[in-house]
Amino acid sequence: MNLTDRPAVVREPRFDETRLAAAFAVLGKQVAAGRVPGAVVAVAGPDGEPRIEAFGVGAEGEPVTFAHRFSVASVTKPIVATAVMQAIEEGLLSLDTRIVERLPRFSPPSPSGGSSAEITVRQLLDHTSGVVDPPLVPDPRRTAERIIGELAEQPLEFPPGTAFRYASDTFLLLAEIVRLADGTETFAESLRRRVLAPLAMNATSFRSREPGQPSAAAGMIGLSEEELTAYEQWFEPLDHPGGGLWSTAGDLIRFGQAMLNGGALGGARVLSPESVRLMTSDQTAGLHEPGDPSFRPCYGLGWDKSTTSRGLPGSPAQFDHAGSSGSRVWVDPADGFVFAMVAGLWLTGGELSDEVIGPVYGALLR
Repeated sequence: MNLTDRPAVVREPRFDETRLAAAFAVLGKQVAAGRVPGAVVAVAGPDGEPRIEAFGVGAEGEPVTFAHRFSVASVTKPIVATAVMQAIEEGLLSLDTRIVERLPRFSPPSPSGGSSAEITVRQLLDHTSGVVDPPLVPDPRRTAERIIGELAEQPLEFPPGTAFRYASDTFLLLAEIVRLADGTETFAESLRRRVLAPLAMNATSFRSREPGQPSAAAGMIGLSEEELTAYEQWFEPLDHPGGGLWSTAGDLIRFGQAMLNGGALGGARVLSPESVRLMTSDQTAGLHEPGDPSFRPCYGLGWDKSTTSRGLPGSPAQFDHAGSSGSRVWVDPADGFVFAMVAGLWLTGGELSDEVIGPVYGALLR
C-alpha cells in the first residue's frame, strides 16, 4: 500500500448530549420564528450514524424529516471539486492544465499584465483566475453552453493568480473539462460515477424532485413566488456544478466523513489522503479579494477555511463550504467531527449555520 493510500486515523469525538441538543435547538428556534421554513442539522464522527434533527415543514406542508432533500447551493462546489481532483489523480488532466488547452474558445479579454491563456484548473478551483460571474439573469435561453460563452467574452477582473474573487459559473468550465475527459454525455453522469455512487450519496442529484424522495420548500429573500418560479425553471436545467445539487443532511455527512477519513468511507475511496490535504490547505496565502476594505481569503481547492478566514470556531485544519440556501458542510480533523446543515431559504449564505456551529463546539468534550 502506498503512503498516500493509507486511511487517515481520526479520533471519535465526544459530545455533551445536553449541550449538543441546545446547539441544535438554536436552529429550531429560527425555524419556529419563521426565519426559515425548514432545516435539518447533523453531527457525526469519522464513522457511524450521525446525531440528526429536523425542523419545519416540507414542500407539501408535511413535517420535515431526515429524508427531505434541500438545495445545497454552493456546497455543490467541494463535491464537484472532488470529481476534478479524481480526474487529476487518474492523469486525465492536472492542476496546471490551462483551460484554453481543453476549451479553445475560452479567451476572455485580459487586463494589463495578464493573459487568459494562462488560466489553469487550479485557479478555477481556488477562485484566483480573474474570471467573474456574469450578471444573474434568469432566462431559459441562457443555457450552460451560453453562459460559458459569456465567460469567454467578459473581461477578466485582474491578471490570473494575482487576487481572489469568489465565482460560481467558473465551475461550468471545470465540469465541461471533466466531461470531455471522461467522454460522458453529461457531467452529471461523471459526478455520479466518480463521487455520488461510491459514497452512497443516493439522495443527491441536480434535480429538485426525485421519485420517492421528499423535497423541502425553498424560498428566496426579496423575490415573489412568480420570480422564484422563473428562477427555478431557468436554473435547474443547467445542472449547475457551482450550485445546483439537491441533497440531504445524511448525504452531506457521508461526504464529509469521506474527507475526514482522507478520501475514503465504507471501503470506497474517492481520493487519496494527499489530494484531500492539498484541497483543504490554504491556496490563497498572500492574496486579497478586491474591495473596501479588501478581504483576506483562506481558500483551498473547492473548500473554504472559515476558522481562519472568518474567525469562526475550529482548528487550523478545519475546512468547510456554505451555500446561499443556508446549507453547509463543515469538517474539523483536529476534533474528529463533521457538521452538516441543509436549509430551505436562499440568499442567506453561512449566517444560519454560523449561529449553530459555535454551540456545537461548545458541546465537545475534550
